[in-house]
Amino acid sequence: MTTYAKSIDFYEISNMFHPLYLKSDLGHNAFGMDSLTCINVNECVLDLDDCSDKALCMDSSGTIEGYTCECFDGFLDDDANNAGRTCTDIDECSDGSNDCNENATCTNTSGGFTCFCNSGYTGDGRTCDDIDECGDKVDECDALGICTNEVGGYTCECPEGYAGDGYSCVGMNIRIYKIFKRIWYG
Repeated sequence: MTTYAKSIDFYEISNMFHPLYLKSDLGHNAFGMDSLTCINVNECVLDLDDCSDKALCMDSSGTIEGYTCECFDGFLDDDANNAGRTCTDIDECSDGSNDCNENATCTNTSGGFTCFCNSGYTGDGRTCDDIDECGDKVDECDALGICTNEVGGYTCECPEGYAGDGYSCVGMNIRIYKIFKRIWYG
């Protein structure tokens, strides 16, 4: 004997005796007797849950609870009695739970954070190495200037016999240079 399943529509879902199960009239079973079988309603799949949009809905197949909600990583559950219903973003940059390098800037994002190396450094934000602007010839010192690499940057100065800030150096005669040096440096 062939068993036929009755189709189930959303009207029947809203009129069930128990919200966890759909009733399906299977007609006659193999023994020729009428039967009634309950099947699990997956509230998560049918979008019948009240989980936060920042939470994972997990069907609790066949249990009274029906489903559970769990906040995604990077979100804090604000109500322990209603887990996963209200999930607030955790600011990992403010609470210190990020793993950004000390020479990087942490930027909070929804559910996480990003790390970017500060100016003068290179890397992925979790590892930041000093850029040797002088050795890499990316400094902006005058062609005659003396470049000195420093942590996170560099300085420029003019060589003896020249005046300026290192970014611009002009030649001087030695007598004027000594007077200038005494006035400039004390």
